[in-house]
Amino acid sequence: MSRAPFAVVLTLAPGVVRTWISLIGVTGETRLTDGPLMDALEDGAPFDHVLAVGTPRAGRDVQGVLEVLTERLLLAWQVRDADGTPLATLVPLLAGVPLVEPSTSAGTTSLSRFALMRPTGSTWLLESGRSPWTATLTAEAAGHIAEGTGPHELWDLLRLGGLLADSDAGALPFWEFHDRYFASRSLMDIGPSGGSFRFAGTRDPEPARVDPPHRDTVISLPVPAADDVGPGIWDVSERRTTIYDTNDDPVSLDALGSLLWHTLRVTASSTRDPDVPTSYDTVHRPVPSGGGTHSIGTWLWCNKVEAVTPGIWWYDPWAHALRLVSDDPSLAFQRPAPINGVLVSRFGRLAWKYERIAYALALKDSGVILHALQSSAVALGLALCPIGGGVGGPLLKALGLSADEYTPVGEFWIGNPR
Repeated sequence: MSRAPFAVVLTLAPGVVRTWISLIGVTGETRLTDGPLMDALEDGAPFDHVLAVGTPRAGRDVQGVLEVLTERLLLAWQVRDADGTPLATLVPLLAGVPLVEPSTSAGTTSLSRFALMRPTGSTWLLESGRSPWTATLTAEAAGHIAEGTGPHELWDLLRLGGLLADSDAGALPFWEFHDRYFASRSLMDIGPSGGSFRFAGTRDPEPARVDPPHRDTVISLPVPAADDVGPGIWDVSERRTTIYDTNDDPVSLDALGSLLWHTLRVTASSTRDPDVPTSYDTVHRPVPSGGGTHSIGTWLWCNKVEAVTPGIWWYDPWAHALRLVSDDPSLAFQRPAPINGVLVSRFGRLAWKYERIAYALALKDSGVILHALQSSAVALGLALCPIGGGVGGPLLKALGLSADEYTPVGEFWIGNPR
């Protein structure tokens, strides 16, 4: 028995509603009075057939009409079997994506190294950090793709969406999968993004203050004198540098207290109004944060700090104090600096309000904090070095934190210049 034929067809995107004189989708209503063209799109038809039945309007050819409809997220490509059952549906992720035309090729059946295929209920989703298209697949189609088999029409559809193997041209070899995917999904205007308050009314926002696990040992940090204004901002900016050559002297408690006081202490806060669905606790610190969330907390491995027992301490920005988490020497950071610090974000504080960009905001908030810490360290005569990487999982376990709730976003060490 011969295999049933397959066809690549152009059709209305999922969720698009047809009226007598228009198509209505996520970008609004588009007037279209070409009945035969809308019939063909509603039923789904090969590209050549759609071009043949359409009627040019207002000086625009049929392909030009299809380009407008595609850019407004009204059209999708599908692979269908002989019974008209969709095997895969390819839709643009964002408005303005140009119309692409299908082509038959005996080319690769290998996915792009940037592609991601994952289950979504009864179907599968295939997307890539390099493509503005996404494919919804049946389980059968997903199986074909995983095995590199299936009808050539399926692979033609994936090629159409830029989901197949890439060349190594230009800067592409520099990109890793996770970096490319993260960059595209946090920067491209794909669906709802930004302060959408998507959990408002269904889940309460995370409170501003949640004390992580710690012991009863507390050290109140010194508060700098009100008349100690320090050097000017331009002077600090010009002298700011990373100092690697440090001595073994302990960091003074006064210097550590001043550093944290001028950067990370809570200076003001407000609680949410339970009668306003989009209201949440806000916090003010000397450094800014997305939406006043200030999701980032600070943990310090104090190895050599005057009057401080060696161990991991959490900085309480509300009380301007250190709270002991652990004095187990096996948890010490690898670099034997007087102080090693880690910035950890409570992800839910950001994600309750911000959609798609929450982790990107956490990284940006971390960069702001690290810059403020280093500038303040210069003013105080300390050496502070931001660190580009670190160990996330073991660190969270040592701190008694859940990786689903907390994520490390920055590390640094502090010492005295030699």
